[in-house]
Amino acid sequence: MLHVAQPEMVKDMGHWTPSELGMPNYMMKSRKPLFGEGILSANGDLWAYEKKILAPEFFVEKSKGMIGLIVDATVALLQEWDNIIDCTGGSKQIYVDGYLRNFSADVIARACFRSSFTQGKC
Repeated sequence: MLHVAQPEMVKDMGHWTPSELGMPNYMMKSRKPLFGEGILSANGDLWAYEKKILAPEFFVEKSKGMIGLIVDATVALLQEWDNIIDCTGGSKQIYVDGYLRNFSADVIARACFRSSFTQGKC
């Protein structure tokens, strides 16, 4: 949050876009261990360049093409959970964090390499 008390400064700040102002250095330093040096911590021209590269991957038509991949990976995950529950008599506590990590890797592998994550592990 930024508080500006001088009207001249408020008027001057109105001429800048958020991408021109950038992210404060303290936020970039504190987030670097978590997010690295990618688009989440980029500023200015670097941020605009990285956004331009990534933007086409998030167009609606491109995303629609991935729905089948996501459905296939989801069906495989749910079948695995069903098998676990069936083997234990209908009730089982499942710790999903590892499964969801593998699910994400599976979707990425299917989208980028046209193979499942488990095929790549072998």
